[in-house]
Amino acid sequence: MRLSRRNNRETFALDLTTCSDIIFTLLIFYILTQSFVVQVPVDLPKLESEVQNISSTAQRIEITENGEVSWNNETLPTDWKPAFAKKLASMPPESSFVIVAHHRAPAGVAIELLDRLRLAGIGSVAFGGITEKTEKAEP
Repeated sequence: MRLSRRNNRETFALDLTTCSDIIFTLLIFYILTQSFVVQVPVDLPKLESEVQNISSTAQRIEITENGEVSWNNETLPTDWKPAFAKKLASMPPESSFVIVAHHRAPAGVAIELLDRLRLAGIGSVAFGGITEKTEKAEP
C-alpha cells in the first residue's frame, strides 16, 4: 500500500515579464511616432439673437421642406435650374448669398445650389436654417 500520493498533473506557469516588456515597447513606439497637431483657436461670430440680419445686401435663397427654391421671396419654378442660372448670370461675383434651408429640406438641393454659386465665382456664401416650430398640444 502506498502512503503518499504523487500529483501527476503538470503545473502551468505563465511568465508575464516578457508581456510587460512588449507592452512598454509598443507604448514607447506609439508615443514616438505620434504626430502632434497644434490646434489653432478660431473666433467665430456669435449670433446676438435668434433672427439676425446677416447682411442687408445679401441675396437670400430659401429651400422649403419639399425642396422648392425661392430667391428673395420669389418662388422659382419646379425645374429651378434654368431660372436660377439666368438670375445668377446677372449677379456680380462679389455678391454675397445666404442659403436658408428648412431642417427637413433635401440636402442635395442645398449642395447643388452651393456648387452652382461656386462655379459662378461667388465666394461669399453663408448657410442658415429655419428652426422647427413647436406646436402647442391641445388638451
